[in-house]
Amino acid sequence: MSVSCGTQVPHLTRKSFVGVISYLLGVAATLFNVHIAVLLYALTPLFFITPPQAKNN
Repeated sequence: MSVSCGTQVPHLTRKSFVGVISYLLGVAATLFNVHIAVLLYALTPLFFITPPQAKNN
């Protein structure tokens, strides 16, 4: 028996792709400047932690 609470993270697929791309940019940045790569790695989790903006209708 499985119980589902019915909640989903909005735009999870889009956020996942942004995470992958930002980590790939971090890998590419290591070829040029390690400090920029560390900054990208430090900022990427903030994208997932911050709440989405409320839509004004």
